[in-house]
Amino acid sequence: MIKRHSPSYAKRYYYCAIIMILVLVTAPVSYTLRQCRLNAKKSLYSKSHCHYRPWIMQILLSRKSATPVSSERKPVDLKPSASECYEELHNIIRGQWRVQQLTAHNLLVSHLDQHLHDTGFTEISGNIGSRDMERWAEKTWYYHTMCSFCILDLHEIPFISRKYLRAIAGIPCVKIVCEIGFNAGHSSLLWLSASPDITVYTFDNLLFDYVQAAVRYIMDLYPGRFHLIAGDSTKSVPFASLHTKDKCDVMFIDGNHFDGGAYIDMVNFRSFANPDFHVLILDDVSCNEYYCEDPTRCWRRAINENLVEEVHHATITLPGEKKDGNWVDGWETGFSIGTYVDLK
Repeated sequence: MIKRHSPSYAKRYYYCAIIMILVLVTAPVSYTLRQCRLNAKKSLYSKSHCHYRPWIMQILLSRKSATPVSSERKPVDLKPSASECYEELHNIIRGQWRVQQLTAHNLLVSHLDQHLHDTGFTEISGNIGSRDMERWAEKTWYYHTMCSFCILDLHEIPFISRKYLRAIAGIPCVKIVCEIGFNAGHSSLLWLSASPDITVYTFDNLLFDYVQAAVRYIMDLYPGRFHLIAGDSTKSVPFASLHTKDKCDVMFIDGNHFDGGAYIDMVNFRSFANPDFHVLILDDVSCNEYYCEDPTRCWRRAINENLVEEVHHATITLPGEKKDGNWVDGWETGFSIGTYVDLK
């Protein structure tokens, strides 16, 4: 005879099974709530996460609701204002450019010159290389600005323009430098070596054979921070302005020195200028050499047409002796610094 369980026993088994299922299902919810409350006491989680939800939602959202709330304070943004950066620019013009140390930069220039020499390029057009500095070391140097005429330290004069540019590159607002005229890359080296935060965009027509060798050298030296846009700047600059949102903090023009080329470059560069802070530098102006005539006319035209406001200009008389009112074995160069008018 088979003994059958009474209905009371069946109900007990049924109830026990239901209780076990409820325990297994609600255990994760209880554990999550306990952990959330414990962590809330330790200020690791937000207390708003620790509230009851339907059990299925609590399980699904337990991971999301337990997202830690960082107790660390975000670093304060110490980015200087545009007015502070312009004040630093004026301090540079007042004389802070003198304190710039160019030992590391000059060493980089020497290595680049040596690399080009070893590659087979012995003559570099229009550049003051390291060999020129050594050759002129014992000659007389003069420096003239619109404010004064003075004789400076013998070893300081050859690097006046480089010191100015290096000091400007050190202004905290300067992150992107755009230049027209790469040539042998001395100015690009100056910008890139001044700060690891600076990126350089250079426009060059690749007129000389050594340009590509210098470009490869600098790209290897500063990967990802140096960009070359090849071609005629009167076409490449407007084209580039349509395909990038980057704005330039410093614009250095040392390209076409004839036929109004510098004026066209200034007009085209305007769309690249950072409206908050920017510096425009035109090389080879305010000097008496033949290559200064057209850039100087272009600069004066830009001022007269209210395109540019001049901040400073300088004339550097390089080695030689003055005889009968004329410089013998010497030459002049110069540069002007300004900003675009009504850019915003």
